[in-house]
Amino acid sequence: MIYKVWFLVFVMLFGMAAAMAEAPIELEADKVEFDTKKGKSTYRGNVVIVQGDLRLTGDVVEVFSEKGKIVRIFARAKPATFNNRSSKRGEPLYAEAWSIEYDVKQERVKLTGQARVDSAQRSLRSRYIVYKIETGEVLADGGKDGRVRLIVDPDHAPAEQK
Repeated sequence: MIYKVWFLVFVMLFGMAAAMAEAPIELEADKVEFDTKKGKSTYRGNVVIVQGDLRLTGDVVEVFSEKGKIVRIFARAKPATFNNRSSKRGEPLYAEAWSIEYDVKQERVKLTGQARVDSAQRSLRSRYIVYKIETGEVLADGGKDGRVRLIVDPDHAPAEQK
């Protein structure tokens, strides 16, 4: 049941892969550095990346490219944030962690350090959350002294989940 619930949340939240092909990506920062040999660009200071309804923020965001295509995005802050203001299902989603890494090649999203994912129906909090896009697998680990916390609000769940 938890996998089914969180698969739906993460598909909406990290629909980033599909969205990348559809809308332009806008990047803003106080400073940017490009290393074309390494295929890396580093954005520093109040970084905001917007693509359609998707928004990623951080203090430092590194974008890695191979052959002109983005393969990985790594955002750091306390906290770095990701939100989808209007998902396909009509519910806004919000995620935050000290670091957010989106690996396009491995189809994996990692939230590390006081990680949380919230929607109107659900809230997941953990030290570490990994979502594998291809399989829909979610791993949340509270760490040595922590715990994983999942809250599901049945009063706000979509009809097909009640």
